[in-house]
Amino acid sequence: MHISLHFGQKVWTKEIKRMRNEVVKEELRELLAGGVQLSMFENRLLQPPEQTHDELQAAVEAIHMAVLDPEEQAATYETAIRQKQTLQQLKWAFDCWCAVWFWQGNDIDLSPTPMQFVDPSPEVRAAVERVAQEYQFFHWELEFPDVFCAPSSPQPPSPTRGEGGVNLPSPSQGEGLGVRVNHSGVRVPGFDAIVGNPPWEIQKPNSKEFFSNIDPLYRTYGKQEALEYQRRYFEADPAIEESWLAYCARLKALSNWCKYVASAFGDDEAMGSKFSLSRRKAEAEQLATEWRKQRAKRTGYSDPEHPYRYQGSADINTYKMFLELGHALLREGGELGLIVPSGIYTDKGSTSLRRLFLNRCNWRWLYVFENRDGIFPAVDGRFKFCPVVVQKGGQTNAIKTRFMERDLNTWAQAEPDYLPYPREQVAQFSPYTYAILEIRSNRDLKILEKMYANGVLLGDDGPNGWGIQYAREFDMTNDSKLFPPRPKWEAQGYKADEYGHWLKGEWRESGVGSRESGRGEVPSPSEKRESGVILSADGREMIRVDEVEDVALPLYQGVMIQQFDFSRKGWVSGTGLRAIWRDIPFESKCLEPQFLIELENYSENSKNSRGLRVSFRDIARSTDERTFISSLIPDLPCGNKVPILSSISSTHGNLELCSLANSFSFDFALRSRLGGTSLNYFIVAELPLARKIEQSLRLITAQVNFITPKFALDWLRLKQFAKPDMRWQQLWAITPYERLRLRCILDAVVAELYGLDYEDFAWILQDCDHPVAQVCNNTFARSLEPKGFWRVDKEKDPEMRHTVLSLVAFHHLKHLGLDAFLNLNHGEGWMLPETLRLADYGLGHDHRAQTPQPVAARIGADTAKLWHSGIGNRESGIGAEQHPDSRLTTPDSRLPTHAQYRFLPWQLQGTPEDSWAECEMHAENLRQLLGKPESSVVNRESSIGKAPDPDSPLPTPDSRFPSTQQLNLIPPNEEQLHLF
Repeated sequence: MHISLHFGQKVWTKEIKRMRNEVVKEELRELLAGGVQLSMFENRLLQPPEQTHDELQAAVEAIHMAVLDPEEQAATYETAIRQKQTLQQLKWAFDCWCAVWFWQGNDIDLSPTPMQFVDPSPEVRAAVERVAQEYQFFHWELEFPDVFCAPSSPQPPSPTRGEGGVNLPSPSQGEGLGVRVNHSGVRVPGFDAIVGNPPWEIQKPNSKEFFSNIDPLYRTYGKQEALEYQRRYFEADPAIEESWLAYCARLKALSNWCKYVASAFGDDEAMGSKFSLSRRKAEAEQLATEWRKQRAKRTGYSDPEHPYRYQGSADINTYKMFLELGHALLREGGELGLIVPSGIYTDKGSTSLRRLFLNRCNWRWLYVFENRDGIFPAVDGRFKFCPVVVQKGGQTNAIKTRFMERDLNTWAQAEPDYLPYPREQVAQFSPYTYAILEIRSNRDLKILEKMYANGVLLGDDGPNGWGIQYAREFDMTNDSKLFPPRPKWEAQGYKADEYGHWLKGEWRESGVGSRESGRGEVPSPSEKRESGVILSADGREMIRVDEVEDVALPLYQGVMIQQFDFSRKGWVSGTGLRAIWRDIPFESKCLEPQFLIELENYSENSKNSRGLRVSFRDIARSTDERTFISSLIPDLPCGNKVPILSSISSTHGNLELCSLANSFSFDFALRSRLGGTSLNYFIVAELPLARKIEQSLRLITAQVNFITPKFALDWLRLKQFAKPDMRWQQLWAITPYERLRLRCILDAVVAELYGLDYEDFAWILQDCDHPVAQVCNNTFARSLEPKGFWRVDKEKDPEMRHTVLSLVAFHHLKHLGLDAFLNLNHGEGWMLPETLRLADYGLGHDHRAQTPQPVAARIGADTAKLWHSGIGNRESGIGAEQHPDSRLTTPDSRLPTHAQYRFLPWQLQGTPEDSWAECEMHAENLRQLLGKPESSVVNRESSIGKAPDPDSPLPTPDSRFPSTQQLNLIPPNEEQLHLF
């Protein structure tokens, strides 16, 4: 963004467009209409370009043959070649053509036009030389005339004498000097091999990079703060603004050149370079035809398919430019070997290059290193790079691959240990982008094949797809004027309510008392409260809906969400990198955003589907604890780093989607695809969603996600699927025991829906059962699978970890069958084991694995203390005969299994009727306060049946899918026992 002070907005861009439309097109139209022979430079040259090139070629070959000392070669080249007048004239002509692409905005009036190319003025020549000096244009056919020669030129029959008495090579001598002869004796232009380590830079304006040279603290400023500082810099020194404009203009020029240089004269409509010199169609086509005739007379010796045709539509990245340039400079059969970032095999912007290498080359090697050993000291240790080896011509059958290597010595012994990646698998796993998955073993490959066979791509818009819509809402920079920081709103009288909104209006004391409860304390009751009365976040104040003057909504940022957690962190203070956030415990969830946006602005500026949505973090890594971090969030605005996925079936479909997306199985598929740190939609779109869905996933996902009154409306849609004697708050999974239990069930069920075997899931969760001392030891951890889930709960004993308990749950599911597994404990479902002997499941690596270890009591210990202390028992109806000390209650008992571990005491207070009445009261408050936005998601038919109305109850049983048959009880086999 440019804050214009001394220069008009896009002042140079406007002037360039004016020159193009009013001068260049008019002159070119005049030349073509008159049938004038276009002589761009020939009239000024002492001899034809072909003759100059032939002389250069002979001189260079002579130097190579006669002069062996490098310094003497350089000196001879300077005197015998570079100072030749014919070369200088030809080089200036080439420089002039290149300079037009990068012409300085201040010199636009001097820019060469069609009429001036033949005889430019001294001022134009000086301007060309300035641009050429700044950009250092490099002309391959002039710099390497012996490599880029006429394909049909025969080899010289015998040695001759060149300038200075230097012998020219014979045909046999010429081989090995860059000139190659095919089987017919015809020279083949291009290099035999190109090897290098090109720069890896995105070519787009970077304000942090530019202004940090002016102010070292610039990177620490927030969005609005940074814009204000830019204004101050420009006010203090107009030269800074001019330098910033020149910096942006340079990158814009590079972008235009990269986009159009392959069809610079507008004769390639497929590349978006349609040529038109007249608004009248017939005249435009006539002029275009004449222009093509003139251009057909031009010849060149390099690859006629000029780069850059395969750069994609994303930002310019130098490594992609070097890859395509290298390909263009090779002879047919030549080989390219460059060290490039992992984006070459993962990014959408590299799709065209991948297609080029797969379809028109033999892509020989893809060997990927992670920089953990600091091979490149200045690069982050999690960054991945890869040597890419491609042979020009032919077609790829299979790529030799190795991924996530760390030791350079492995490259020397790579040949026997590579994993072939067949061309067919590229299209199977990535039909849209041709991305190559990081598959490290045949077991990985088999698991992924199962998942894709039992799934449908998330981005599938066909009849078999889920109908997922993707959206990004408010840009944190460009839209920042819409969401001032929270303190500014609070200074104007806005106060946080109990639902996570900020309301302005007639607040008064509530008479209820503080609701700032600590863990396990009984919150002040809201029962008996009439609808239309809203409490403040701390419960001390209240306001009636009809007294609310304005509503401000929290803006979601990535740091605020975690898996199944819509409010992981709350903002405390600071901006940008200096911002401080606090953890928000599950028993007292609230929203504490850094920014707020007016409800009206949200409604007007959000063009995306409204209502409940699945949000996820844009920033993700395949070597972190988890990769896809997602939560269901209410109808609230999101910054651009919190993208949104919405199902056509609203609440129910989003619950299913969230349950799959946060599973270990889904994460496993994602980790094989993610090469960078940004979770763009093109990556997500090619991930597999299970075809079959177990409807119990919806209620379980709601239990771990909908744990505040803010979700009252969503709970009413799910009420009929709760047991009749369950209270509304009882469904909230707040305690560590209940959250872990339900998440293990979810992971086990999702693995089953993907068609995985126990051995498959055990492979996904490999290395998760090592003792704490080992996994927390950096030396030992480096020996583990880099993308493994062993980082999850690694500070806990193995039997307490989410990973291990999910595997145990899946083992039980496989023994019992899905239906029986979900209906254990009188419909409560699978419970965390009282004790767990890891060796019974082929797990564990020390003596503890051979002995039963306590699990349930340890995980539920803190919650049980609250029960024993007597906190929260008032009006609960809990008597001595129903005290939750008993581990398993009878079917008709009023308390569920393991109540003392699973619930806080206040969750079981009151009657179910009163509890659901409170839910309805909160739902009515939300309706009155916010209204019910119309969803822009249109329901339609799909292979999973007609999407239900968001407000209709779920069908039961789910008629879309057949029930899963129960499996026979089987012990772990030998293969299972050796997986760990």
